[in-house]
Amino acid sequence: MATPDLAIRPLLVNRYEKLADRLLADSAQGDRLLTKVGLADVIDVEALDSSLKTYALKAHLDFVMVDVESSLPSFAVELDGRQHWRDPNNRRRDAMKDRLCERANLPLLRITSEFTRKRAAGSC
Repeated sequence: MATPDLAIRPLLVNRYEKLADRLLADSAQGDRLLTKVGLADVIDVEALDSSLKTYALKAHLDFVMVDVESSLPSFAVELDGRQHWRDPNNRRRDAMKDRLCERANLPLLRITSEFTRKRAAGSC
């Protein structure tokens, strides 16, 4: 077997993503939990103006819960760390993602890494 010249990377890159994944997977009740799904794979981007379409083609959702029978997303989850509150560019991108999910009638739940940590520790 040849030595690869590219490395594969883990999808869940920090402990908060891993905790959120475990919590959501535990609550899936027969649905399928997907991680790091492209926004354009979940919503139809063809009707968007060019700037929103460009953003949607680059953006992803941290988690998407999918109904197994219909293959339709039930809701999406974004895990927001401190950088989401401090960086104006992150806030602008978050607002665009919120608007796009709202337009597609896709519920988007935003949770903080602090909530995830507390929930996993059993203090919520």
